[in-house]
Parts: sequence; structure tokens; C-alpha cells
Amino acid sequence: MDINCVEAFEELIKFEMITEEQINRLLKIFQSNQNVKILNDVEEERIDEDNHKCIYEVINEDNSKWLREYYQTQLSKIISLKKNSENNQLKSIDRSNSDENDRCEICDSLKNCDDFRLIEAETLYEDYQFEESYEILSEIYSKDCFNTKCLLLLIGCLFELRNSIKLQEISHKLVEAIPEDPITWYAVGCYYYSISNLDEARKYFNKSTLIDPNFQASLLMYGHSFEMEALHDQAISIYLDLSKVMTQSHLPLLYVGIEYSHLNNPTMAQQYLEQAQKLCPNNIFIIHEIGIVHYQRGDYQKALKNFSLVFEMLSKRKYLNKSPRKWEPLLNNLGHVHRKLGNYDEAIFYYDCALNVIPHNHSTLDSLGLVYSLKGEHQMAYDCFQKALALKRDDAFASTMLNLVFEQLLVRQ
Repeated sequence: MDINCVEAFEELIKFEMITEEQINRLLKIFQSNQNVKILNDVEEERIDEDNHKCIYEVINEDNSKWLREYYQTQLSKIISLKKNSENNQLKSIDRSNSDENDRCEICDSLKNCDDFRLIEAETLYEDYQFEESYEILSEIYSKDCFNTKCLLLLIGCLFELRNSIKLQEISHKLVEAIPEDPITWYAVGCYYYSISNLDEARKYFNKSTLIDPNFQASLLMYGHSFEMEALHDQAISIYLDLSKVMTQSHLPLLYVGIEYSHLNNPTMAQQYLEQAQKLCPNNIFIIHEIGIVHYQRGDYQKALKNFSLVFEMLSKRKYLNKSPRKWEPLLNNLGHVHRKLGNYDEAIFYYDCALNVIPHNHSTLDSLGLVYSLKGEHQMAYDCFQKALALKRDDAFASTMLNLVFEQLLVRQ
């Protein structure tokens, strides 16, 4: 193993080709007392072009410290993301065997290093702290506007923050400067996706993958663009292709499972979701989607268990406050499963929570009206269905239920 070859290590991380077992093995090496010795004793063989003799270069101590810190930070972050650690990944690295003075010296010297700041930005991004991540990325971008790692995260942050104006600005700059790079057309595709022009988005995601067939970000968004229009077969095909590139990633398998769930095929959905869960056991999205599969099968107790676990995990990590719109479906699903189990008060609570996140959702109002109707609170139900119809005039369910509830109100009078 060539410790010096950071580029090879980054490629393994990029394509998620390194297993959790391999990561743990590497971490043990770097965290052992022999760590510095191993790094210092590594010799890199090079060929002297003049006399064709082998020469050896021993890695110096300063370089070994930097490498140790970099590898430990990267590897620990990956493990933490896979396990969804509650602690900040950058704080979770075990350096108990390192010399305290060396550690402080390294931390001080690397505080403003862009490589480590990018890791911090990625950690914040994975923790749904998009604005904080964007602040760090903006500073790095101002110094190096063609840093690929920075650009990928920056585009992701802007997409999550719905800042289509800034996305357009960055896209134009990239088109003028590096039209041959796949990230350029990925950025353009994300801009069109952000303004809901999915046909144009697909065109540019496809252009990006023609330049680099293994460009994961474009493949993923290309699949999402089909999913957004309920073109499930096309989306599944793309996600399956992506799973061959991202062999150690749960994401493609998760999205294949979601598509089969949309197609009302819980058997296939569960098969892929369980494969995804083996790669990332405590992933919140996977647990939520497995809950949906249980709900589709009518196993409401198991569905409730999954949804409640996700809600507990989100509340504990304060994710609900950081990105509430992302979790509105969970609140509705908790309402649905409580309604099915006859827990009407609990169902009302979760539907109200969902409406606090997205107030003008006619579907949530339909569900809330149905629960009030089942409870016999017909006036409350009537009000909900009226609001739903005000938001969507062709809401057939609300229209039918409004008439039924109105009849009940007349009978009572």
C-alpha cells in the first residue's frame, strides 16, 4: 500500500469502493502507536531517468502527520455517516494514542487547510446544515472556483437552498471556462431541475454522463428527473446502472426500492431496501421506506414502529428543525398509520404538524378531514374539506366527502 498516493485513496472514496471492514482496518493502523513509524518508514521507489537506478525517498515526519490526520478524518467521517452517529464526525475521531502536543500542532496548522475545510463542509451538508456548509464552500470557491470537490458540494447546497439564481451564475461561468468537464453540465442540469424544467435538466445530465459515464452526481439526478414525472421504469434502469458504479453505496439500492414502492410492488421494494440497509444499517431514509412497505402490506404495527423510530432519531438529532420540508411525508405517514390503527387523536396531532411545515397541502387537509369525520366531528371535517377544495378545485375526494359530511350536519340539525 502506498500511503503517499492520496489520489488513489480519494478515487476509492469517490466511487465508494471501500468496504466498512477495510475502513476499520485502516483506522486501526492509523490510530495505533505504530502509526507515525509506519508512515515514516514507508519508502517510495522511483526510477532515476538519468542512470535508471532505483532511488528511495523516505516520507518526512511533517508529511506523515498531515497524512495521518487527513486519512483519519476522511475514514472516520465515512464510518460516522454509515452509522449515522449523533456526534459531529470531525469530533468523533479517536486520537487517544497520539501525542497531545503533536495533535494540537496539527489541528492548528490544518485549521485553514481547504482539504479539511471541505470535509467540515461535507459533514455539515450531511447534517442538513446547508447554510453553514454554504458559508465555508463560498470562501473556498472564492479562492479556487474550479475545485471539483467544492463545486459538487456547492451545487448541492444551492440546490437544497433553492438558490436557482446563484446556480445559474455558476453554471454560466463553468460553461465558458471548462465545457469539457462533466461537472459543468451537471451544474446546468441542476439549475434547470431547480426551476422544474425537467426535459432540459435531463438533456444536460445526459450530456454530463456522455463525457464521463461514471459521473455519479449526474447519474443520480438523471434518475431523479424521471422519478419526478413518475417514469418509474426509466428511473429504475438508471439507478441499477448507478449501483454498478457505486458498489458500496446504499443510495442506488434505496432509490430502486422507492421506485418499486411507487409501483405498488412491496416484495421487490423490500428486497432492494434490505440490500441497502445491509450497507447502511441505521440510515433514516431506508428505515422510513421500509415502514412504507409495511404500510402497503397492511402491517400497520410494523409500519408504526419504523415511522416512530425515524421520528425519534430526527427529533434527537434536531433534523426536523434543520430541514422540516424534507420530513413532511414522515409526519403524514405517522398520521396515516395512526388513523389505520384507530388512534385518531395521535393522527390529528401528526397531520397538524405536517400542516405547520407545509400549510397549503390539500392532501394533508383531506386526511385530516377524514379523521375528524371518523371521530364524528363533522363540522371540523367540513372545514378541512372546504380548505382542501379551495386549494385544489378538482379534488374529487374532498368534494365527495364534503357532500357526505354536509348531509351528516343536516341530519344533526
